[in-house]
Amino acid sequence: MGAQRPAPSLPDLPWFLVPPEQQFFTKRFQESNFVQAIEGGIDTTHAGFLHTRLTLELALKRETDAKTNRSWGDDEQTNKGLSIAMTNRYARFEMLDTDYGIMIASRREAGDAETYWRINQFLFPYYTMPPGHGVVDRTTPKASYGGHAFVPIDDEHTMTWSFTANLVEPFSEKERDKMLQYPNPGLHAGVPKGLLPPTSEPMGAFRGIHNMRNDYGLDYELQRTSQFCGIPDRSTQDNAVQESMGPIYDRGNEHLGVSDSGVIHMRRRLLEAAKGLQAQAAAAPGVANPRSYLIGACGFLLPNEASWIDTAYELCSLQPQFDALAAMV
Repeated sequence: MGAQRPAPSLPDLPWFLVPPEQQFFTKRFQESNFVQAIEGGIDTTHAGFLHTRLTLELALKRETDAKTNRSWGDDEQTNKGLSIAMTNRYARFEMLDTDYGIMIASRREAGDAETYWRINQFLFPYYTMPPGHGVVDRTTPKASYGGHAFVPIDDEHTMTWSFTANLVEPFSEKERDKMLQYPNPGLHAGVPKGLLPPTSEPMGAFRGIHNMRNDYGLDYELQRTSQFCGIPDRSTQDNAVQESMGPIYDRGNEHLGVSDSGVIHMRRRLLEAAKGLQAQAAAAPGVANPRSYLIGACGFLLPNEASWIDTAYELCSLQPQFDALAAMV
């Protein structure tokens, strides 16, 4: 959209710049407005309870849950971040406008001398990159990155694409088998096992087996004994929250707080961009700098007095990795 001719380059999203054997993509139909879905994608505080277990002790217990296919307690860096998030659930937020959208930083105290930062990315017009709970280990660079595209179909329906890419090497057969599981332990509720048999209705090939008509597969025993949310599939937990408020929630009934800072800022940026396009045919943010989309999400620890912005750019920017790969070709 916009008046620019010739059309600008597409954004350099990292998922699309690696060979097919290093990509894993799925899509699923969602019964809500696309902005409502984005809001769930950029809210980082919910991950500390909606997607975790009832207690920190359970979350750190080394085991694989047969009902959810999720492994717990087997990654030291994730255990470190999850321990902080589940101990200190109260996060403060800071935002930084970027060429591609918004860098949304949540911070939690991690003892007397350090702060735990989690960096979530909103990228125009509808991409999100949520961070895991892993704390960056600078001695072992992160290889796998994921995110979503919440593509509007109409005002009340969205096609949710989910992406995972390994920037270093092809996925192993074991890694692909894990990503194809349902309930899915990661981002991919749209794997074949998670979808209903195809029908001729609109988007009939991409409707989830667990949806609002069967309470999203809610398992009360799972919720009573081990998990905060009894819905076994991780991404379907997000669907349930985003859809159950109605396809377009009445924002006049909202009571927003500090934890909604990223949502508030994203709405403002979207409205500003839409009004600019309508009034002046202004190019959307990101159009002029497609390389700015070479970014990822991350979490890290810093001394209390250190700037999170410099570290976030250092650890989240993927341009150096892709420049190095290009030089090897």
